Amino acid sequence: MSTPSAIRVAASFLKQAAFTPEAQIILDQMGGYRRIAVMLGIGSRVGYAYYNLTGAHGPGVGFTFPNKHSSKGNCCEIKLDVGSDTYVMSFFRVTVSGKQLIRKIDDVYSDSLVEIFEHQTGLFLRF
Repeated sequence: MSTPSAIRVAASFLKQAAFTPEAQIILDQMGGYRRIAVMLGIGSRVGYAYYNLTGAHGPGVGFTFPNKHSSKGNCCEIKLDVGSDTYVMSFFRVTVSGKQLIRKIDDVYSDSLVEIFEHQTGLFLRF
């Protein structure tokens, strides 16, 4: 029995993911990048992926994901606010014509990342 191609693509994506230490910490606080990829379907679809935020944009992590509710966003960026040791979560709608900010939330503590993500997007990261 052969493995379906979508599963092979997802498995290869999960093995190839490379994150900065800050991005890895953020993803671990949200349940880990594998769980996020599986729950959101990031690795099985072309065009959806994680990316590291560095320099003026970071440190942090961002990821795009499929979402039927375009008003809730299909991209999330989480940046570390070094001064206050909290996070800034930004949700965007990414289309061919550009990237539009939907909501920005400041002073997010690590234990609230999943709850805020689920409330904003309508997608779940846990059972």
